[in-house]
Amino acid sequence: MVKTTPGVTGTSLSTTTKDGVQLALHRWGDPDAPAVLLLTGAFSNHTFWLGTRGVGFARFLAEQGFCAYVLDFRGHGQSQRKPPGARWCFEDWAVHDIPAALEVASRGDPLRIVTHSAAGAAALTALALMPRLAEKVAKLAILATPYPSLRSYRRFTARFAVFLCHRLGRFPARFLRFGPEDEDGGIMAQWLQWNLNGAWVTRGGVSVLSHLPSLSFPVLLVAGAGDWLWSPPPLCQRLWQMIPAESKEFWVVGEDDGCPIRPGHVSLVTHPECRRLFWPRLAAWLQ
Repeated sequence: MVKTTPGVTGTSLSTTTKDGVQLALHRWGDPDAPAVLLLTGAFSNHTFWLGTRGVGFARFLAEQGFCAYVLDFRGHGQSQRKPPGARWCFEDWAVHDIPAALEVASRGDPLRIVTHSAAGAAALTALALMPRLAEKVAKLAILATPYPSLRSYRRFTARFAVFLCHRLGRFPARFLRFGPEDEDGGIMAQWLQWNLNGAWVTRGGVSVLSHLPSLSFPVLLVAGAGDWLWSPPPLCQRLWQMIPAESKEFWVVGEDDGCPIRPGHVSLVTHPECRRLFWPRLAAWLQ
């Protein structure tokens, strides 16, 4: 079921996943224009793509002739919070949330998808577990998603974060100023454990990168030249090499492309110089 409510900044949509969670999507642009589904990473919500001061990549896409759909994953933004007794994990983004969003945004035709950070892993997991979803995809752009690996100096921090998730039932991202949303403990713990293990292996034992179908649509993976902590370019490139696509590209923004800054994990999307140079380049690729 899809419920539509007109709003002052576009249109708010809601849909319900197969496991009964109500999700919010935010549509910006002409509903009849080519659709782009924008997926945020951990600790974030729709404001990452729509902006908080009237400037956001979703709005820019609408100006370029697209219809942008921004998903709030479960527990984020205007989507449903976890009810008492429920148990969520990172796979729920892939198995439930992304297919529900695709059903609304695709309108029966293949659409473009743009992801950031952990959402890139969720999109690839969805394709590995449900290969027929590829029929709904025209292009896939993955921003700042690394191959699953944690360097030695980050392993202790990650293990402590897993402990916090189990202890508190959430990851305190707002307190740590990582983003506007605390992350559900079950979702964050599985994501961290995947990276600690150096492999995305589902609860059912499926190795995501080994089970990706051959993708007939173009795939783009983008890294920020200054993203040394979360998604270093070498790890992003390693992930790109693992994706079996007939057509794929790898970009490093801020490295021999005319961008005067070396953007980090978030500034890859939000910095004014990236808005000026990277946004048009990405929109042209989506065309």
